[in-house]
Amino acid sequence: MLMKGYVKLGKTGSIVTGIFLFIALITFASQFLSIEQSFRETFGEYWVLVVLFGFLTASLIFILVIGLFASRAAEYLIQRFSKKELSVKILEESELNRGGSMLFDVTFSGMLFHGYFVIDIRSPYWEEKETLVRYDNVKKYGNLKGKYINRQFKLKSKIPSDFSVGEYDVSVRVEDLFFWGFKSKTTKIVIQKDLKITVC
Repeated sequence: MLMKGYVKLGKTGSIVTGIFLFIALITFASQFLSIEQSFRETFGEYWVLVVLFGFLTASLIFILVIGLFASRAAEYLIQRFSKKELSVKILEESELNRGGSMLFDVTFSGMLFHGYFVIDIRSPYWEEKETLVRYDNVKKYGNLKGKYINRQFKLKSKIPSDFSVGEYDVSVRVEDLFFWGFKSKTTKIVIQKDLKITVC
């Protein structure tokens, strides 16, 4: 169920790639005869085949790269403008003191490629700590994929014992990592909620 939206994005990308390839083949076919005749008169029979084969191969590779990029762009835009919701509640079981833990009840709706949660806590004296949840530290991306509808999560962030007391600025957000291909990637904040929490 969760992968349904992810699979739908993949199908959209395949359709976009197919359209680009179809247009490219139609364009090449319409120009093939005139190109072939011109090369035949200039280089002769043998070199016509060699040059045209190289030209066709290079053209297909170029169109394939453009088509793949366009399909990834379509997937990115669909995910970017899809509906997103996030609710965050601090649980009563939280130990709101230095060395204790903040516990959160989180409900999320939205579509993700390689998503994860980020909890930022900041003391009144600008002492900061960041906690990543559902994040693979080896692969360097999140484990949340697909479409989520009112999915509940329990999150936890430890309060350092050497932080000061007072009212903390706390943010809980969802980030997503999108791979464009060729080692190119984009990380963006999907949605965020901010809270004020007093630590004793």
